[in-house]
Amino acid sequence: MIEFPKYLGASNISGLLTLCDNIISCPDDVIMCDASRLEFVDPVSLTSLAAICHRISLREQTVQLSNLKADIQSYLARMDLFHSCHVDDNDMRARHDRSDSLVEIVQINNIAQADLVAPRLAKAVIGQMPDITLDGEPDEMTGYKPYELITVPLEYIFAELLDNALTHGRGHGHRSSGVWVAAQYYPRKQLIRMGVVDNGCGYYTSLAGNSDLVVDSHAGAIETALLPRVSCNKDVGLMAETHNQGIGLSVVNQLVASAGGSLNLASGDASIEVSAGKLGRTKTVSNWSGVNLALEIPRERIRSVKIHEVIDQFRDSDGGIELLFQ
Repeated sequence: MIEFPKYLGASNISGLLTLCDNIISCPDDVIMCDASRLEFVDPVSLTSLAAICHRISLREQTVQLSNLKADIQSYLARMDLFHSCHVDDNDMRARHDRSDSLVEIVQINNIAQADLVAPRLAKAVIGQMPDITLDGEPDEMTGYKPYELITVPLEYIFAELLDNALTHGRGHGHRSSGVWVAAQYYPRKQLIRMGVVDNGCGYYTSLAGNSDLVVDSHAGAIETALLPRVSCNKDVGLMAETHNQGIGLSVVNQLVASAGGSLNLASGDASIEVSAGKLGRTKTVSNWSGVNLALEIPRERIRSVKIHEVIDQFRDSDGGIELLFQ
């Protein structure tokens, strides 16, 4: 019997990845898990569990959760964890529209799906803005209405992040890898949290042989991945408006830093927190095959960030692709 911890979240990334490793290592056809202690689950935990359940389903194994508290069971059902894990759930209650505060678990298998999810993430991150009407006068420079000045560049950033996760995760023999994403707003702390995980090759394998990888380790690969365009192929003839320009993680990191938020990145046996743009201490964790990203941003502060200016910081000045918000 595998026991779930009391708290599953980015601040307990070691516990989360240990749990995932225990599930992966279990040889039983039905993997029994005791969730009696579980009291909190955040988006990165939901997406990690969904990715793990997908992986064991390919081995014709299933996970069975027992002793769930009623409120936790209702929440997991609402966030589609049971659906993602192919677990039967009898909760047939009608769902209220909460698109301005959450995105349930979504598995992304192609670029078109990533581009469809990006606007949902932007809406959940920004939420309702009563002081900005949807039919306001367009900006003279961009042609975007006030609400779109915030959401459109956010959509670009999230599409870039998801596209990169899918594209670069599928290298080195991981052609069928996928990406899982979920997001939620927590009104008490006024924080938006997002989880983006993949089961691909991971940063270290993806960056093997890259001259920017100075420290030959999983932790070094995470730090290198934060550099803009480190994994971008500038010779493929991409146009400026095309996604997957190799800046997805870098621009997300800058966006989070501008809003005073934090990232937690895990890949291989390493995990690093980036708080307000500054690298924290490296933790050694149970191995994650792919990339595990947790994002936390104060909603009110991100609304005041000039997001298009964040994007424009990553213009390519060396004759390669030029990135413009347009």
